Amino acid sequence: MSPISNYGEFLNTSDPATRSRFRQLKIILIVLIPILLIPVVGILQKLGMDSAARELSLAVTESVLAGNDPALLLQSVSRELDSQMSEDNWRRYVDLLRRLGRLELLESVTGNTNVPLLPFLGDEFTARYVIITKSENSAATANVSLRYEDGQWRITAFTVSSPLTDE
Repeated sequence: MSPISNYGEFLNTSDPATRSRFRQLKIILIVLIPILLIPVVGILQKLGMDSAARELSLAVTESVLAGNDPALLLQSVSRELDSQMSEDNWRRYVDLLRRLGRLELLESVTGNTNVPLLPFLGDEFTARYVIITKSENSAATANVSLRYEDGQWRITAFTVSSPLTDE
């Protein structure tokens, strides 16, 4: 008799003890699979959120320093920061950053997100990045803080520090 037919006989057995063990195995699998999948989904979601926060930080920094354009920054500020600083003040701040000259290089990025592996366990997700840049006239450090609100990352603080702008 082949192993496959033995397996078929096992599944169709009329032995109550064997059927009971098979039912228990099914229940264990039904319980274990979701328990094992939840952390996997959490890890994938965290990786996606990490990537999105980092990309936004880099894009805003590059937009402000390379193009002297506050548009992406203005679109990405949190409600709290939006109420604290007007669009005109942001534009003046970006104009001040023109002293740095043309952006030549984003030298390094450090930082991370504060997002739990099981997202339903947290109520506030935050991120902070420090971006070291080299511009035509000076090196600078951009500090970007973010909070996840309304399904997207929003900037809660954006500052650029340099010998030319800290006067």
